[in-house]
Amino acid sequence: MKKNTKIEKSKILLQKALLHLLLQKPYQNISIHELCQQAKVGRSTFYNHYHDKNDLLKSTVDFYSSIAREATVTAFLSQDNMDLHANLIRDYRTTAQYSYVIRALLSVHLPNADFEANMRQILLDKYQILLANNQATSFLPEALAVELYIANALTVTKFIAYHPDTANIEKLANFMVHIYVRLFKPLDEEILILDPYTSSEL
Repeated sequence: MKKNTKIEKSKILLQKALLHLLLQKPYQNISIHELCQQAKVGRSTFYNHYHDKNDLLKSTVDFYSSIAREATVTAFLSQDNMDLHANLIRDYRTTAQYSYVIRALLSVHLPNADFEANMRQILLDKYQILLANNQATSFLPEALAVELYIANALTVTKFIAYHPDTANIEKLANFMVHIYVRLFKPLDEEILILDPYTSSEL
């Protein structure tokens, strides 16, 4: 049991070391020697856990992506009872809590370790569930409407990650709900399409 605890501790130390160094320099400039120094573990310990630096990155991305999915999708279905505003508040508070992690991981884009791509997929899963439950539709092609919403959602997430102490989470959640309402309506509601230049019906 103690051995397993020691193994998990050294893995966490290496993940934290990677995040710390990513906030200081590009991923390609980080060496295994630096990771071991920062984590205060031996080189042999590193290779006991990971094949190489990319393996450590993938493990770190997977771990924090699972936390993001828990806060964004799982909580949406269970704790928040599919209440979009309540879920956004929870999601954005989690974003602020893990802001340094998000900033670090957003700086790297590898085919098998891309945190931003994972976040995009998590948001897509969430809004597909929401749209199906509300039987919502849009005056735009659905794929375009969803892409527009996810692009805005990612932008807000990044803003909070870079401004965790000053971002107004309540206002940002209200903003995203407003965008959702503007883009999507339940099928039983009349959809009014306005000319953006004249504000008259098309």
